[in-house]
Amino acid sequence: LAEDALKVARPLGLRSQTAGILRTLGRTESDLGGEQLKSSEQHLREALAIWRDLGLRGHVAYTLDSLGVTLERLGRSDEALAAYIEAVGIVESLVSSLSTGVNAETFNASRGNRDLYDHLIKLLIKRGRTAEALSYLERSKSKALVDALAGANVQAKDPAVSALLDRLRERTEALRVAERELATELAKPEAKRDQAKIAAARAKLNGAQTDYLGAVESIKRANPAYASLVAVNPTDLVKVRQNLPEKTLLLEYFPTDNELYIFVVTRDAEPAIRTVPINRADLARLVIQYREALDSASESGVIERSARGELWKDDGKPDFKTLVAPIKDATLKLYDLLIKPAQAEVDQAETLIFVPAAELYYLP
Repeated sequence: LAEDALKVARPLGLRSQTAGILRTLGRTESDLGGEQLKSSEQHLREALAIWRDLGLRGHVAYTLDSLGVTLERLGRSDEALAAYIEAVGIVESLVSSLSTGVNAETFNASRGNRDLYDHLIKLLIKRGRTAEALSYLERSKSKALVDALAGANVQAKDPAVSALLDRLRERTEALRVAERELATELAKPEAKRDQAKIAAARAKLNGAQTDYLGAVESIKRANPAYASLVAVNPTDLVKVRQNLPEKTLLLEYFPTDNELYIFVVTRDAEPAIRTVPINRADLARLVIQYREALDSASESGVIERSARGELWKDDGKPDFKTLVAPIKDATLKLYDLLIKPAQAEVDQAETLIFVPAAELYYLP
């Protein structure tokens, strides 16, 4: 069907539709694998060229992500890594913060962003570049926060900061308008494009981009805390490690579709990583199991067993089976997944810092 649609779109000069079909075709071929991977790369690169020419940076980023997946499957990890890094750079520069023009597309992009960061972080882990992987994990969280606040009416008590936020909203809207104007002109068939309008639209876009970045920088200088609400503002891993007290262990978690990665961070050693074979869905179910077990246990019953010194002991009594056993079972499973893989470092630490992500945010 995609190939048939492509035959219709190309002759009509429907460039945006053609690029979308090419990307769909390339992703499908990539999933099929084998000999289809060469065609996948060809179609994705053709789609990428069109998106670049149209100036649609979001589509450029997600096509680069798809291309990276194909290149990985072809065994060309260096090229895949470059594609992912370029794509992340683009999505981090896309405007979504504090904009009244936020729509469903902004929120749908959040899943695409998560997949993109996941692909990049996992490849960095495979390449043994743990510190970089952890840095991009922090950047993914920062990006998720900015996207989550898209359209939010963020206010500041400080009148000066409030004025800067209002200025940023204005610059954001101006940039969105400039991007749409250029994309509209470039989407026309080549014979119908007005080169003077395109040149003017590019100049307007460049100016809007400069003004937007200037507004972001003004907020960073005035109040760094607000900067994390409007632009990707990743944690400095070197500073984090330097500020960790002695005998302090930081464990940061990264759930993916197939594995759970645990970053092990101390002040005196390079970050290490542990891999746990559990997929995202099973981890989510275990978190739900733990929460439900806590909710179903009566406070009075738990206090009574604790007073007897038998909270965790299986004494064969009904209240153990109904109150404690479900909590104990889920707790032990979580311990084996989240702490045991770093048991040697845990045993040497006096203070533990846990940094959750994704499903683990819901773990009490």
